[in-house]
Amino acid sequence: MVEPISLIATGAIIGGVAGKFTEKVWNLGEKWVTDYFSNHGAKAQENAKNNTLDFLNKLAIRVKNLEKEDKKNKKLIENSLSHPGFSILLQKAMLSSAQTEDKQKHELLARLISDRLSKQSESIHSLTSKLAVDAISSMTINQLKLVALSLSLSYTVPKQISVPINSNEMYNDLINEWISLRFEKLLDIEFSRLDLAHLEALSCITFIGFASVDLSSLIVKKFEHEKFKFNFKEFIETETGKKTKFLWDKGICSVNLTSLGQLIGVYVSDMITGTNTNLPQEWG
Repeated sequence: MVEPISLIATGAIIGGVAGKFTEKVWNLGEKWVTDYFSNHGAKAQENAKNNTLDFLNKLAIRVKNLEKEDKKNKKLIENSLSHPGFSILLQKAMLSSAQTEDKQKHELLARLISDRLSKQSESIHSLTSKLAVDAISSMTINQLKLVALSLSLSYTVPKQISVPINSNEMYNDLINEWISLRFEKLLDIEFSRLDLAHLEALSCITFIGFASVDLSSLIVKKFEHEKFKFNFKEFIETETGKKTKFLWDKGICSVNLTSLGQLIGVYVSDMITGTNTNLPQEWG
């Protein structure tokens, strides 16, 4: 077996607490993966280890960034593997990553684990993370995008606009720019009622029932401003608006995201749009 450090992105984690953490994780992970796939063929075992190393590479980079962010994080990283709950979560993530070649899922699992390092063990985030590993592994890319789109429509709002707004036209331009960033890359999906049923089975969504939320009311309220008003009629005539309404009416209008769905939705949306959403303080 090739030494793990040589298989991790060059220079990404050499030295520091993140480097030591990654070495320890691979020493544990190699045993977990080897034991789990011990009764499988040699090629399956090789692919499983390669998949795990891709996940570990992504995790190492995130842990390195976490180490740089705050000196306090170094102690959290150093002590993480002594906590049974974190160790079990890490094991689940590594075994899940071993079973798929999908690099997007590896990225999602890596963020899930790196974020867990800075959370309290009994926080909403930590408890939801246990469910998220299994759910991510059991979802198609379309289903992941569907959850992210629902999250972006119903929960996320633009950060406070820092530039002076001089007109309603300028306000609408800024909002449409934000919509393009958050929505457009999530709109290239197809889904059926079976996809929604699957997401319900994974506890990512609940069905509202006979009632459904009106998209225009949601959007107008979402972009309320003390001086200016977002022009929904103009938005709905754009290509982005038409696609959004089509997917909304097709079924997104009749679902609510659970805490699990919200967490996964944030991660998928950020990964696809290149943004970074901070979870509310109540997540812990």
